[in-house]
Amino acid sequence: MKLKTKIGLQLLGGMIGVLIISQAIPLIQARRSNNRLAASSQQLLNDRELQSVKNFQTVVDFSVTAFLGHGDMDVFPRLAALQSSLPGLVEFSLYNLTGTITDSSNKSARGRTLTLLC
Repeated sequence: MKLKTKIGLQLLGGMIGVLIISQAIPLIQARRSNNRLAASSQQLLNDRELQSVKNFQTVVDFSVTAFLGHGDMDVFPRLAALQSSLPGLVEFSLYNLTGTITDSSNKSARGRTLTLLC
């Protein structure tokens, strides 16, 4: 092999190596940036979801406190029916001091004792 060919192949190999490295570095940086953005977006969605749950809890607490304060227990079945039609709400229940469910939107839940999730 001629010297000219050897030098040409070495230069070509070096240029290919530089090209590969110059393409790999931005790709790695873009992946890291996308992963950080995805994690940040997921945290923001989780925070908003938690805030929605807290807002919902506040509204429900206010409405239940209003009719329970007046001793109007006939309102609860209507309120439970309205609440059970909301998407994502599994059960809407009232429980006593011992943790036993006294009234619920889910008829089979009545009489069940609440368990702590700690």
